[in-house]
Amino acid sequence: MRVIFDAMKRAALAGLLAVGSLMGTTAMAETVFVHPVGNIPPHLNRLLTTDIAASTVAELMMEPLVVQDADYVPQPLLATAWEVNADSTEFRFTIRQGVTFHNGEAMKASDVAFTLRTYLPLAPQTSLLKDYIEEITAPDDTTVVVRLNRPFAPFVAALAGIPIVPESVFGDGQDVLTHPANMAPI
Repeated sequence: MRVIFDAMKRAALAGLLAVGSLMGTTAMAETVFVHPVGNIPPHLNRLLTTDIAASTVAELMMEPLVVQDADYVPQPLLATAWEVNADSTEFRFTIRQGVTFHNGEAMKASDVAFTLRTYLPLAPQTSLLKDYIEEITAPDDTTVVVRLNRPFAPFVAALAGIPIVPESVFGDGQDVLTHPANMAPI
């Protein structure tokens, strides 16, 4: 499924680039890209659904710490690197600087920690991870530390299913399952 979505993203980007090169940069800013989906997505928060339409749209707006390459090996995306301790129970992620959410706010390690603490137990694709998590901390703006209670070999690969959301939006005390921001690009 990931390969199909990646191919769709590449095709969409290629189409946008082709239109932009034909129309010039001024016209590109006014161009709207339309991509059909099979049904109206129930919301746009990919963390809470396995709905194909929601996932298709949300994957174009939300990104995880890592992605999996064609061989299913985790590659950096919002995380630039990670270190693992000797017994594979502590993962220290370095967070990419200069990334902003759709609301213009800079992404920080606290957003990553909030997302993992809040959504790991809820996300259909990764809810099994909750049994392994001991602690998630953000000691500074560019570091997230995840401690597991026992080793879990596919831990980093599983994070490819967790797009990061802003704590300032979803950490306002409202229920994340019914939060109004689930229907907006974040």
